[in-house]
Amino acid sequence: DRPLVDWDLILVMEPLTIAGALIGAFLNKLLPEGLLVVMLVLLLSFTAYNTLKKAFKMYGVESRAMRELESELTKIVHKEEEEDDEEAGDSLLDNQ
Repeated sequence: DRPLVDWDLILVMEPLTIAGALIGAFLNKLLPEGLLVVMLVLLLSFTAYNTLKKAFKMYGVESRAMRELESELTKIVHKEEEEDDEEAGDSLLDNQ
């Protein structure tokens, strides 16, 4: 039922996108190339740092969940093995 394009979001984001492009073009003409490179490297470093920080946090959460799932599965497998061993023992006693 939901439309593919969120027009409300576009109405909010598009003016900001155009303003950012205009300011960026203006600064590109105004500032020296070396300063632009330094600013872009700083922006990329900041973005990469935040992305890695979030990735490590997600990895920790997912690893904990996997360990818990593995421990639950291990308990289930051991319980089934014990039940199978008991059934095998009972069937051996019945056969004698």
